[in-house]
Amino acid sequence: MRRGAAAAADSSPQRKFGFVQFDFAGPLGLPEGRWVVRDSGAPSPSHVLIVDQLAAPAKLRRKKVEQAPDPAELQITRVTVIDTLSELPDTPPSAVTDAAALVQRALTLAALASPLSPGAIELPSPVGIRTGFGSGAEVADSGWSEVSEVPLTAPSRRRRRAAQPNEETFSALLGGRVGIPVSALITLRARRDLDSGRIREAAIQLEAAINTARTELGGLVPPDSLESLVAHAVAVAAAAEAARAGDLDPEGEEVVATALARLETAQRQALRG
Repeated sequence: MRRGAAAAADSSPQRKFGFVQFDFAGPLGLPEGRWVVRDSGAPSPSHVLIVDQLAAPAKLRRKKVEQAPDPAELQITRVTVIDTLSELPDTPPSAVTDAAALVQRALTLAALASPLSPGAIELPSPVGIRTGFGSGAEVADSGWSEVSEVPLTAPSRRRRRAAQPNEETFSALLGGRVGIPVSALITLRARRDLDSGRIREAAIQLEAAINTARTELGGLVPPDSLESLVAHAVAVAAAAEAARAGDLDPEGEEVVATALARLETAQRQALRG
């Protein structure tokens, strides 16, 4: 579904839809709009994801007078997860956990759809959580008939990079119209390990990713891209073997970084079709 397209939620006033709403400080890496969530092959959407960018409330923007505010901290990303299948009178206790998992999945798919290296993609701690229900028209505009605030846990201090995805690719992945390559998911783990300084783990993940990609990406990328992956595979295998032995040297680390960037490029080519 394209950005801003009609939500799958029925706008009939007779039916109420349960939702979970998260507020995150700063940009999250998801594009604004209404996004249909559908498992590949499923007849109907399971959820609608609504992403809004809002001005942060004053209490989240307070800083010392002499300290200039970070522009990212003047913004709130609000993500509303609407359940389009269940017809429950209230939100079940597991709803927040399930909704957070869905937002994490959307972040992962946004990273796959990004034209840039995605960097860290862990879901940060929200600054606000609400659960409730409303009519189709209400929840489509991030509103509600009834709502409750959910107590927050201790916030994470992890900083993440928010690279905006290609919206057409993101919509196709989230909507189940395009299959998610297994190699792409393994590659994301390798990137996360490399960016976090876990070089040995990145090398081992990359070996699995590049071997899987050689099978998955055949016919989806130009021949020279596939040949490049084949050429990198031998060096990556040697780096992974050294990593398993605890003997990965700087040259091997450079092999991992270079091959990972090349694999990410090939996967973006495949997803763009």
